[in-house]
Amino acid sequence: MKFGKKLSYEQQDDSLVLHFEKQDVILSFIKEDIIRVFVPCWLLDYQSQAIEGEKAVAVDYTVEEFEDVLIIKTDALTLKIEDDFYMEVYDIHNHLLMADYRSVRQEKEEM
Repeated sequence: MKFGKKLSYEQQDDSLVLHFEKQDVILSFIKEDIIRVFVPCWLLDYQSQAIEGEKAVAVDYTVEEFEDVLIIKTDALTLKIEDDFYMEVYDIHNHLLMADYRSVRQEKEEM
């Protein structure tokens, strides 16, 4: 699925809604090291069963833009999000935890 260019974002309590040209993405901050990534393709109010019970706590997070990258930080994680919803996730030591496949392996320069 191609999401298109990032258009804007809006903070809503413990969630961050990312608006792309073709699709929205909702990031819900459960804990500083757990972020639920939801792409509402067919349901807007889907309830995940991945985390049982109420585990959510208030999470402080920041959002900034560096060139064409949206950088979202909690005390434990850093997410870097680009157009077409390419995402990378780093821990507090800047170790790459997850990166989207981009057809060839690319080592990213530090930002």
